[in-house]
Formats: sequence, structure tokens, C-alpha cells
Amino acid sequence: MKTNEEATLKDLEDTVSANKHLTFDEYAALKAPAIDAIVNDFAVKLVERAKENGQELSLQDAREIAKEEIPAAFVPEWMKNLRVCANVAGTELTYLEQLKQGLDGISEMLSVFLDASGLLEAYIKKHAGEFKRAGGNGSNGST
Repeated sequence: MKTNEEATLKDLEDTVSANKHLTFDEYAALKAPAIDAIVNDFAVKLVERAKENGQELSLQDAREIAKEEIPAAFVPEWMKNLRVCANVAGTELTYLEQLKQGLDGISEMLSVFLDASGLLEAYIKKHAGEFKRAGGNGSNGST
């Protein structure tokens, strides 16, 4: 197996396609995927800004500009920010999914309740005499 210094992005692709996993240190040594994510993120923003200004800029040209403009020292901070944003988006998605499941449950209960409304009315009529009206007979302490 190659050392961390000898590993390339091609090695990573071969490893993934062979369903093998690299160690954390081996993945950490491969910085190309992280840099590609940063370059692509910056390039897409350059293209969007160009469109807003009525200019046309290809993604490939924007990638070349990004490679020239992004300082290498900024890469670790940018990656941290991208991870934080991804974690926030994942958390929001999880919460929204839980809300959706809760609303689906409420919707299901309401549909059962509405489907059985005839049975509910019959039950209420049958047991109407068993219910006491609050305040109707002075039993709540008022005169």
C-alpha cells in the first residue's frame, strides 16, 4: 500500500470503487477533494455574481479564477465552515422530517376521527344524560 504522501485522488477513487476503506489518516492526507469542494463553491458564486451583473462566465473559467484568488491558508477555515453549514442543513432536515411525521400522525388521527363522526355522535346521544353541564346546575360553587 502507498504511503500518505504517495496517495492520489485516483487511489481514493479506486479504493471506493473496490469497496475498501482508507484509514482516517489516509483520507486526511488526500487534500484534493477538499480543495475541489472549495474551488467549486467559490466558482459557482463567481458565476452567480457574473449573471447578476449581466456578464457571462463559464464554470471552467470561474474555477481557474478561484484557483488564483483563494489563498491556501484559507482552505482549512473554509472547509470547517462548509462542514458547519452541512451539519446545520442536516439538522434542519432531520427536524423538518420529524415535524412532518408528527403532522402525518395528527392528520391520520383526524381522518379516523372524521370518518367515525357518525359513531361519535351516536355515542354522545347515548351517554348525554351521564355528562354534567359545568355551571348549569350551580354545582361549581356559584349561585
